[in-house]
Formats: sequence, C-alpha cells, structure tokens
Amino acid sequence: VAAVAFPAASALHGSGLGRRWVEADFRISFAKNRTHEEHGYALCVHNLMGALPLRDKHYHYRGRLKSWDVCVDLLRQTPPHFALVDAVTSNHGSWSSRAPEPLATGTIIASSDAVLADWAGAVKMGLDPHVSAINDHALEEVGLPAAYDIVGDMSPYEGWRNVPPALLTQMRRVNEAVGAGRALAALTTRVDHDQFPFKDAAIERVNRALAPLLSRAGTTAVTDAAAIWTHAWLASALEAVGAWRVLFAKEQLRWRDVTLDLDLEDLALADYEAVDAYVAPLEQLILATPSDHSGLRWRSLDGSVLFEFSRVVPIAFEQFVARVDISRAISYMQDYIGGRRVAAGHDEQGRVTHQAERNVYLPQPNYLVLYGGTVIDVTKVEHIRYADDQHRIVWRTLKSANGSAQYDDGSVRFTDVGGSYTEITVVGRQRFTLPLFWQAVDLDQIPALKDVLVGDAYFTFFDGTMSNFERAYDGREYRIGRPWDAAEGELDARGLPRISTLDVGAMVARAAQAARRLQASVASGPVSPGGAGGTLDEDGFRRFDGPPPGGARGPGLIGQFLAELNAAVSRDLGLAADED
Repeated sequence: VAAVAFPAASALHGSGLGRRWVEADFRISFAKNRTHEEHGYALCVHNLMGALPLRDKHYHYRGRLKSWDVCVDLLRQTPPHFALVDAVTSNHGSWSSRAPEPLATGTIIASSDAVLADWAGAVKMGLDPHVSAINDHALEEVGLPAAYDIVGDMSPYEGWRNVPPALLTQMRRVNEAVGAGRALAALTTRVDHDQFPFKDAAIERVNRALAPLLSRAGTTAVTDAAAIWTHAWLASALEAVGAWRVLFAKEQLRWRDVTLDLDLEDLALADYEAVDAYVAPLEQLILATPSDHSGLRWRSLDGSVLFEFSRVVPIAFEQFVARVDISRAISYMQDYIGGRRVAAGHDEQGRVTHQAERNVYLPQPNYLVLYGGTVIDVTKVEHIRYADDQHRIVWRTLKSANGSAQYDDGSVRFTDVGGSYTEITVVGRQRFTLPLFWQAVDLDQIPALKDVLVGDAYFTFFDGTMSNFERAYDGREYRIGRPWDAAEGELDARGLPRISTLDVGAMVARAAQAARRLQASVASGPVSPGGAGGTLDEDGFRRFDGPPPGGARGPGLIGQFLAELNAAVSRDLGLAADED
C-alpha cells in the first residue's frame, strides 16, 4: 500500500492506495460493459474502487463511506490516463453482477477521460448517464472535458435490457442499510456449487432456491415482481429497524463519515469573516423576543425559526475553555452523528479561527423519521474569535447535499460571567425540509399546536446539547452512535460478511413472522389455526407435503419463494425467529 496525500476535505483522508496504481507511469481503467443493479451501469469510474487496498475491506468503502464520494476523490487524486470499455461482448439484464447474460455488442469505447467514456457507455445502453449515483456525482463535481469529439455510432445496442427502474429503487433502499445488499448477494448470486461450495449447507439450499429466480429478473413479469418484492420487503424491514434505533436505541447507530463537499479554493478568509455581519442582526432580533417558561426564546422569520437558549454552568471560564474547544461546538450538538471539519486559518497560538464544516444530524425532531424524515446534512463556513472573557463561533450554511435544510445558521458563545461560572449561549436560524405529511399539515394554520411542537422540540434539543457540553468538559462520551469495527465486512465462519449493524433484533423477527403468515395465506392447502402449517426442519425451513393425486394444488412458485426468503433472511441476520 502506498501513502497518498488525500486532502483533509476528502472521504479518503488518511487512506492509502495500491502501490502499483499510485506509482504507475500510465494508469488505465479497463472496464467490462455491464449493467448494475444499484447504479444502472458500472464502467470506468466505478472501476476505480479496485485501486483501494485490501479487497476484503471494500465493505468500508461502500458502507462506511459513499461510493460516489470515494470514486470522485480517486478521480481527483489519482485519475486514470486512459479509459477503455470492453463492449465486444457485454453483460446486460437486471442481475449482471450475479447471473451473467452475455450479449454480442461489437463495440470498444476508448477515451483519455474516464467520465466521458462512461457518458458514451451509458448512452449506448439507452440510459441517462446521471442514473448512476457515482457518475452523477462525477459529472457534477468533475464534469466532462471542456471540448471533445465523439467518433463512432452512438445508437443504443440492439436487444439490450437495462435494470428495471423499480428494481434500481429498491436495491438502493437496501444498500442504504449498511451491508444489507452484500449479505443478500450471498443468497442470490448464481454460482457453480460443485466448484465453489458454500460453507453453510442451509445457505447453499437457499441460494439454489433464490438465485435462479432472482437472476431471471427482467425476463418475465413474475421474476420482475419477485426481485422487486424481495428488495422492497427487506428495505422496509431495515428502514423500520433504523427508525426504531433513531427513537429508542441511538447507541446502535453507526457514525457517518463524509467528504466536506466544498471546494475551499473558492473561498477567501474574508468569506468566513463575513458570517459575523450576517449573524449579528439575528442575535439582536432574538434578544428582543421574550423567553418562555423554559428560558427558550424563539420566533418565526421568513419561514424559518430563530431561537436562543442559554445555560450557566458552575465551572470557571478558564477551566471550561481549556477542556471544551469552541471550534468543535457544532459537534457537541444533540444527535450529531458525523461530519468533517477542515481548518482554513489559525491565530498565533495555533487555535482555529477560520473553518469549514459538514455536519450530519438525526432527523429533528426525531419522530419525523416515522414520516420519512431524513438526516440533516449541511455544509458551513465558520469564523471563531477568542477574547479573555469570551470564545465565540459563528456559522452560515452554504449547501445541503440532500436538500434537508435551507437555513442552519447561528452562533455559540462561552462567556465568563464571574466567579466560577460560565454561560453557554446558542443562537440559531433553522429551516429544515419537512416530510410531505407535515408539509401538508401546514402548522402555520394551527399556531397553538405549532407553539407547543416547536417549543418542545427546541427545548429537548438544546437541553441535550447543554448536557453534551458538560460531558465534554468531564471527558465523557457525548456523541450518539458508535464507531466502525475495523473487521466489519470480513467473512465469518459461514463465509458470509460480518455485518453487526444488521443485528436488528426483535423487529425483523416480527417482520419475518408476519411474512411467514403471508406465505401461509398465499399457499393453498390446509394450514393449522395455531401455526404456519407444515413441518419446521433443523435448518429453519418449513416443509409441506405435496398434494395427493387429484387433490388441491400445493404451494406454488410464489409460496415457496416467500417461505424460503423468510428463512434465508432470518438466518443471514443471525435471528432466531420464534414460532407462533
């Protein structure tokens, strides 16, 4: 592995790359022409992840990090000098990475620019080049060459089949649940069982049942529906688990690692300092607003909420600021789950004075996760000032990668109020994108309800934030969630990836039980009132006797599929599903 100077703003900061790739005189990204069940297509830009070290740790580059961030960082740091797409014989269809479907396409795509080569490849497939999240990000951040010529026929390949849009959507939902797609792949990839036997006999039987069915997705309406239903079912279960964790088990969440998502070369120090003038009138306005019984001040401002909350802690100012760094103030906020900070300026004592930061928080209020609320993801510029009796940071949001916020601006002050006391004051202006349900409710039409909900939400948030400042002073852990396990994603004794984040407990067990009951209702034949029918064997499969000659039909293809899917998911997640 060779050390690479990835910048501090990069998702790969501190990572190395394969030495041969880094030190090569001429780098070529040579990709096979194929569809991809999550991104629509996977060509030269996607191919760059092969330069990452330790293939068995690729899980971290696809789960812990976003693959589109990783690929763009690789494009910027160690771009290929040439890109080739081998489309003489291509692999198309819905499941090309797991069940090859070759098609003679008689084409070679070559370019000195990998993004342009992929653009042409996607057009030849009849796709919008932006359908891939990886290539969409590359097109936005890196872009096509300023000038180029395309030589050759750009008409789509005859007989080409792309991944159905509904399957793309469901696969993306599954892969948002870290590692789920990789775990499911072990059950659905078509393999030669004689040459590559599974270590676990039960997993092998599930693979024999599922792989032929799912790998034919796109060939018939039944196989399409089976593949889409499989991923929709799993995604819904995992999303329900994620919502449960946000509400009741935050310690089970994983920290988020992200890029800064901002080009610091476009900013001068004056851009950071200009935030002072923006925040000052907001602070003056909120001070003119009476506080409620909890000490919270808040008011509406052009569709946003302007607020102030303060608390005096019994700690001397000098002692407090020696342990609690004002430049980290935002990461002390309640429900902070991850981000990235990059310093752009320091004072004579080496303290950060100019800074850019990307923050990721859980949905606010947390219950919005039940309505499809997403994480709050914002990138900001910040200015920090240090005085003998006050440390102060101000910030202004420049962008939100997922569109979750229009405003998330404000300030934090640590002030010496005399004696052995320090006052912590937070001022902010926020406007977050609400789920569709709450947009339809329009709380502005119900002011009494809005006052209760807003007041409670902000008091809860900042009461927790103040407690986090005190935890930081005490040296206790203040962040929610947990860091990543370096061995996460490696194969366990069964030959399956270790995905502890899918230890989803009783919720998925309940979902599996419900799905088994659905299977029992779909399958014809007698079902006992107290159970799902059939006989449960030692491997967790339910066995049904065939119908007698001339009798009623037994479970059909869909019935068998549902039964074996539920058993497979339960075993793959390490769950012991109780029987009714």
